[in-house]
Amino acid sequence: MDAHRVFARLDVLNTASVRVCERLGMRREAHLIDNDLDGDRWGSEYVYALLAREWTG
Repeated sequence: MDAHRVFARLDVLNTASVRVCERLGMRREAHLIDNDLDGDRWGSEYVYALLAREWTG
């Protein structure tokens, strides 16, 4: 793939996904507080990202 940037949005309570993103070398770019209404619960999200030049070295 010829992607310039990849990103992941995940629930802050999903610690397994946080570990995967950090293990892949992705950086946390945002913490979106009470950003997503899931039924009756407001959830917060993290946004992780990585640029092509960062993963190709």
